[in-house]
Amino acid sequence: MINEKIVNFIKEKNFYIVVTAISIIGFLLRFYGINWDNGLLFHPDERQLLMISSQMNLNNLDPGWYNYGTFPLYLLEFFSLNSEWNIYELRFPGRILSSIFDSSTIIITGLIGRKLYSNITGILASFFYSICVLAIQTSHFFVVDTFLTFFTTLIIFYCIKLNEKLTVKRTIIVGILFGISLTIKISSALILGVILIVIIFNINSSKSRLNDLLKYYILVLFSSFLTFFILNPFSLINYSDFLLASKTQSNMARGLIDFPYTRQYINTTPYIYHLIQLVKTSLGPIAGLIGIFSILFAFRKLEINNHRNLLILFLWFLIYFGFFGAIHTKFLRYMLPIIPIISIFSSYMISYLLSKSRKYKRLYIAMVIILLSGSLHYTFSFIQIYSGDHESINAGKFIDKEFEEGSVLLKEHWDEALKTNKIYITKELNLYDNDSTSKARNLANLLSSSDGIYLTTKRLISTIPRLEERYPLTTNYYRKLFSEDLGYKLIRSNIISPSSLGFTYNSNPFSRIKNIDFNSYEKNDFGINLGWTDESFSAYDHPETFIFKNTEKLSSDEIFNIIIRINHNENYLNSISLKKANANYGDSYFGFFNSRGSIFSIISWYIILQIMSIISIPLLWLIFKYSKFPFIGSVKIISIILFSFILWICLSFNLFTFSLFNLYFLIFIVFITSFVLFIKNKRKMMIFIYKNKKSFIKYELIFLASFLIFILIRSLNPDLWHPYRGGEKPMELAYLNAILNSRYMPPIDPWFSGGIMNYYYFGFFIFGMIIKLSQISPYIGFNLAVATVFAISFTTLWSLASNVSKSKIFLPIVMVSTTLIFGNFQPFIQIFNKIKSGSISRLFEIDYWQPSRVLPQDSLGYEISEFPFFSFLFADLHPHMISIPIMILSLTFLILSFSKIKNNSSKFYISTILFNSLLLGVSWATNTWLIPVQLFLIFSFSLIHFKNWKDLLYTIKAATLYTGAILFIGYLFFLPFHSNFTS
Repeated sequence: MINEKIVNFIKEKNFYIVVTAISIIGFLLRFYGINWDNGLLFHPDERQLLMISSQMNLNNLDPGWYNYGTFPLYLLEFFSLNSEWNIYELRFPGRILSSIFDSSTIIITGLIGRKLYSNITGILASFFYSICVLAIQTSHFFVVDTFLTFFTTLIIFYCIKLNEKLTVKRTIIVGILFGISLTIKISSALILGVILIVIIFNINSSKSRLNDLLKYYILVLFSSFLTFFILNPFSLINYSDFLLASKTQSNMARGLIDFPYTRQYINTTPYIYHLIQLVKTSLGPIAGLIGIFSILFAFRKLEINNHRNLLILFLWFLIYFGFFGAIHTKFLRYMLPIIPIISIFSSYMISYLLSKSRKYKRLYIAMVIILLSGSLHYTFSFIQIYSGDHESINAGKFIDKEFEEGSVLLKEHWDEALKTNKIYITKELNLYDNDSTSKARNLANLLSSSDGIYLTTKRLISTIPRLEERYPLTTNYYRKLFSEDLGYKLIRSNIISPSSLGFTYNSNPFSRIKNIDFNSYEKNDFGINLGWTDESFSAYDHPETFIFKNTEKLSSDEIFNIIIRINHNENYLNSISLKKANANYGDSYFGFFNSRGSIFSIISWYIILQIMSIISIPLLWLIFKYSKFPFIGSVKIISIILFSFILWICLSFNLFTFSLFNLYFLIFIVFITSFVLFIKNKRKMMIFIYKNKKSFIKYELIFLASFLIFILIRSLNPDLWHPYRGGEKPMELAYLNAILNSRYMPPIDPWFSGGIMNYYYFGFFIFGMIIKLSQISPYIGFNLAVATVFAISFTTLWSLASNVSKSKIFLPIVMVSTTLIFGNFQPFIQIFNKIKSGSISRLFEIDYWQPSRVLPQDSLGYEISEFPFFSFLFADLHPHMISIPIMILSLTFLILSFSKIKNNSSKFYISTILFNSLLLGVSWATNTWLIPVQLFLIFSFSLIHFKNWKDLLYTIKAATLYTGAILFIGYLFFLPFHSNFTS
């Protein structure tokens, strides 16, 4: 009944009335507080555009500045022809234009939503975009982003119309709109991909297909070029300047140029950062989460033949977010062009679920109303910041009260000055300059001779302390400033957070700064703590300000000594408390068989490997029951991984300590579990073992032979401490011993007392476990570990080759040789050069190091051409070597499991996802550099597997979801590692 009333109300005529009303309300939200800064022009882009506009006239339309296009400037010039407005007065027409264009985007968003699914979808899409805080905030500035968003959204609307009917007229319109978007911001070129794909979709399959395709492409390109030339002629006339500006902006966005205002994005995670800020700031907690879920929902609903309009929207989202989500610089406004798309996705998800919610429709509508009301609350909370004076004005008034006229005040460079009525001597602190003692001395001189300091925004304070390795002295300055150790007292701090009806969306500029204690931060307990929010969200219209007064008048030498006296122990990211450190230090490891010699150690080591392998067989039989993976040739490596993972989880959650008793207790538990499985499936297990007894014996002999051969090789040069040719063995032994002497995981740091190991250490943990179980010397265990890595790599590769070929000897020998034994041809070059020079007597004296460094030393990639056999021969028990058998196992599992499946059994997918996740997690904690390759292989194999199901789009969706599930679960499996690892 309720749904019918809604549908009846939102008829064709009423739809346009409702969307127009929403657009008008949206305009009022954008117009409210238009004079928010009282003419201070706190937004640097707006200030630059207005300054250029104020200097332009009909006789001189060349802006002379090409970071952005000229369309917004010409538009502002058109509206101010009869007025001699200065830069400050121009802000009013500029901001009104910005608001008008963004309010018009509300209508277009609604129209697209309506075409996508229903009238309700269109109205909800308009609603979501109208209350979008990022759009409202950006509309309060005369910047290009609102204009760009309007035209890119309009292009998408006309792409949908092209999809309905491909005509010359519509194609020319799209070309003109594309040309206009380029005259706003050159990065809009990304949308050309969507335009061209839509044209391809709608070209009829015929002999004239190519001709039609070229015709429409030429129409788009010609009309867009003509439009671009008319509206932005000087970028072509002054092409070299335009190209230089575009290149500079591109390099800035990608982090290739080190501008101070982009350093806030160092060490921020691509894509994830924008998604987090979407929830925290741009859309708000409720609308942001709805938006993220709706993206996944839209992806789920994608089809090539049906829902073509949804595909067009998703293509634009994917292309734009794929590019701008990945780059270094992540200003919030970069995401504005896809906010209308996210709004449409949100409305589509809600309206679709509404149409499917039958007997729970009333409850669903009530939930939707609550969610929309919550989203609206965040919007109204935000616009309250425009209801009073700008924070810089209030801070300036406070300074006038606290300081005498003529006082010396310090401000930070790359930041704004506060507006005051009194006249002060203002000096700048060049804190972004590289740290040095001279910088610290200059800073101390300024601090000792000044009366106060003010921080206008969080620009520097939220960036520099995050880069402590780059700015150790400046970070210490901030630390001492806020702890009031420099003689300066914090007399005013103001952090403005959106708030309405007593509920506050608290932000904290210090939440991602780990080394500054700011106790004056106050937040409303009745609210939500959003933590750190992007600098560009607050720096313009509601900045955080801090004012300090020099009360103790310390001398320059005193301040200098305080700044340069850095307690590095406090700053070490992976330090732990003394109590926790002592609890993690175990007794120094000394095995029972430490002095029994190599032969006894080899036997003890081999027995442990056999025990783990044998008692794992029932478990592995169950694990691979549904994937049909022939695991017999991989029993050794899988059992080692399985035991080490179970043990590591127990140690990471402090379930027990890393002691010999607990290790054997764990083996006993696994044995009991396997024994129960064996008894319950005795008949099947006996058949399995009897049927595969020859394979078990064969692979055991292969392992044993390769193991003993490489032990013999290691025995020829077992030295681990050569000062020049020893490689990184001392470091690896240090890590291995640290693990052996730790009670819990993560292990102690061998280089830093009181710290925990900040390294991908799981490979060392695997062999630390075997060393402790076998109770042998770590030095002998080190060499046995190298031999074991070679042997399990050899055996697993042999298994792979045997299972993919009828040849049980030839192909395995070839595969093992080419993968593990053969290297590159550099030694032959050495022999050839000796023959050429006549050095026949030294013909076979080969420099073994050269084959690992065949690329030029001046290569920027610092590539190492180290083949596996070189790694084994050199015997560095390094993560890159330990990960070789793990990678081979991962590839073997992908090839053999996907080749065995004949249907789309859910049990198959669950079992393969879980095991692939385990291998991915192990690789992540063993040698993180392998993750991109492993993910690529997983995605590729799943793509090949799913390709026979449905269409291409379904294949991509299924492979993406499959790989995404593995990535998520793999990360979750090793969450204790990730939560303690910093890079």
